[in-house]
This record gives sequence, C-alpha cells and structure tokens, in this order.
Amino acid sequence: MLSGEETFQPIKPFSKAEVLEEFFTSTSPRFIRIKQSLQEGVLKITDGHPQLLQNAGYLLYEGLQEGKIPDIETFIKDFQGRTEQIFDNIWQLSTDEEQILLILIALSRLEGNLGKKSFALRGIDNIFSQKERELIDLEERGIIKKTQEDWKTVYEFTSSMMEWWVLREIENSDETELKKREKVFLRLMSREQVEGVTQVFKQVWKYRKVVQSFVNIISRFLGNPT
Repeated sequence: MLSGEETFQPIKPFSKAEVLEEFFTSTSPRFIRIKQSLQEGVLKITDGHPQLLQNAGYLLYEGLQEGKIPDIETFIKDFQGRTEQIFDNIWQLSTDEEQILLILIALSRLEGNLGKKSFALRGIDNIFSQKERELIDLEERGIIKKTQEDWKTVYEFTSSMMEWWVLREIENSDETELKKREKVFLRLMSREQVEGVTQVFKQVWKYRKVVQSFVNIISRFLGNPT
C-alpha cells in the first residue's frame, strides 16, 4: 500500500482503455468483477493515475475477499479515507501561486453551480494564459490536465477527489486566511478580479452544504443524484 508520505509523481496515467483491459476484462489476471456503475466510479476517481488505481484496487480486492462488493457511495467514502493524506501532501507541497491556480480551477469548475445564485469568474482565461508555465508544472506532476472544449483550453483536476480537497480548503478558510491570500491573488489578477473572487469565496461559505460532500461531487460527475 502507498504510504501517506507519497504524493503524485510525474508518471504517465493509464488510459481508460488500459484500465478497462487490465482490471475489468475477464481474461485479465487482475480482473475485478464489479458493476459497471462502480467501474465508472473507479475510472472517474482515479483517472488512470497509478497510485490512485493501486489504492482503488486494494479496496476492491479486500471487498472481494470478504465477500462484499461495495456500492459506489461506500467505495467513495472508503477511498477518500485511504487516500486523503496523499492529497493533503499535494496541497501542502504546492507553492502559494500553485494553490491559487488550483483554487481558481476549482471555482471555475463550480461556476454557475452554487446554490440558486449564479456567478462568473471574469478574466480567468487570461490568468491561466499568463501562468502557463506553472500550469504545465501542475500537469507534469499529475495534479491537473488540460483539454480543449469548443476551441477553448479548459483545466481540470486529474482526480475528482483533488477537486473536492481544494473546495474543502476554500470552505474551511475564513476572512483572516482570505486576507493572507490577497497578496498572492494580486500578483495574478487585478484588484477588481480579486474582489470578485472574494465574493465567490463568501458564496461558497454561504452554500457550504452544496460543496462539503465528496460524494456529491463524484455523483455529479457520474450523473447520479445524491
């Protein structure tokens, strides 16, 4: 099993096809017989990252040995408990600027999906284009990935659990912590943009029940109600 001291390393993730062939094909020596909905959950949580796949595999094998195949919510909670230290280490070892970029990615993913009040982050694409080197570093460490949607570059977390972790950091922050981060924010954006992000933080605090559950986030990605 991975120790809590280990964090993401620049190891090339497995593709979805490779994961399916290795773990979810009956002819494979590592075949795990589980429902398709749970397979999709494993794929989404790990996104092919070797360390996360290893932890997911251990959980599933343990369940099989005990004659218990977990449902998706039970698996998510167990996986969260087993890998949380990995994500804490990633966060703590990230620079202040990297943490801000991860916060902006998390907020952009949450955009328009917080309570009944919609919000928009203005100028975030410009910030990402100016900090391409830092974003590439985060990509190479396996923390985020870059995709193209409608000719637009979109940054996402490699693991949905990392997204949950960052949202929880936002949720657990307060006015004092936000003030401390303001200097870093001002290195990346205008004061007007900082004020906008500050308002989003406060909105997250207001609707913290919407974002506090990792199960809610992964279920949203899988299209399942919570």
